[in-house]
Amino acid sequence: MYILERLGFSRGEDLDTYITYLEKIANNYKRLGALKFEELKDDNPRYKYYTLRDNYWMPDNFGLVDLLYAEYSYKRKYAFEDLANKSKHISATDLANYTYCPIGYSISKSFAMPSNLLAERGSDLHEQHRLIKKIKGNKTSFDVSNKNLYINEKNKYFFDEIELSEAVFYGHDAGEKGYFINEEINFIGQPDYIFKDKDGRLFVVEEKFKQINYQSVYFSNNHKVQLAAYIYYLNQYKIEYGYLVYWIYNFYDGESHIEECYVLRVDRNQTVEIFLETTFSEVQKFNINKSKQIDLNTIKPKKCANCVHTIICSHKNKKRDLVSLPYDRSYFQLYPAQYPAILSKQ
Repeated sequence: MYILERLGFSRGEDLDTYITYLEKIANNYKRLGALKFEELKDDNPRYKYYTLRDNYWMPDNFGLVDLLYAEYSYKRKYAFEDLANKSKHISATDLANYTYCPIGYSISKSFAMPSNLLAERGSDLHEQHRLIKKIKGNKTSFDVSNKNLYINEKNKYFFDEIELSEAVFYGHDAGEKGYFINEEINFIGQPDYIFKDKDGRLFVVEEKFKQINYQSVYFSNNHKVQLAAYIYYLNQYKIEYGYLVYWIYNFYDGESHIEECYVLRVDRNQTVEIFLETTFSEVQKFNINKSKQIDLNTIKPKKCANCVHTIICSHKNKKRDLVSLPYDRSYFQLYPAQYPAILSKQ
């Protein structure tokens, strides 16, 4: 509670909810507790609680207090690193970040993110689990590994369409050259795939990877706006529609395994276009004005706990309703709190 009070939190239902969900994901930030090789020797009593990986000692467990203390330490030292390369364009990822939370968008445009194992797993899965295994000329080799586990009556139409389509663009291996720039509106983006269907129409596919949590799956607006941007803003191609694909995975024996697949088709229509244009306009306005008023009712403890920007965010305590762009380091200032007597005795 001392650390939480220093971070500006007040006791109450919101804080209880935030802690409950933060505890579930704390271990994803265990890299924050890593020690350099020379910092920990075999004769150190802490040695048995760490595992050596890539010349770093990784803690076997990284819990709620560890994560809160890491955030406290970073903010006390103003230790977050400024983002090195800042693009002048608005990207599809920018639109997704803004839709999830304008505060997170500001953070993503300001600072390099501390390591998050969950995000790294998603990146690794993007590389390891291919929707299509190989592209050669106009032919695609479909990745059918474990397909019987996740192809069902609800998504079979999608896989059937992929097998009948020609791969036009494959973003996984495109690198920096694979970004599409629309100078007319100052947009940049790189979809996972562009296909041409059997009728000659072009469509995009965007993949997301989610660890299984046995709850109902819903398609997030931040992912929908990202897909919509690829449909409407890639002026090099006339994209007619797109698919948002959620791969649901779990871990067994230290390895990830795809268990389910959910697919949402998004077509060009007025509702999608208005949603996209409104979001793009709001991001443009934020970029120009350099500040934005925040409705504190939109700050939800569960959402904040699961946000990739949570360790940097200083708005989740609901102490301020204005956010700047770039994210102001003065937000990291800690709040006064009485030091616990029990800690003074240690």
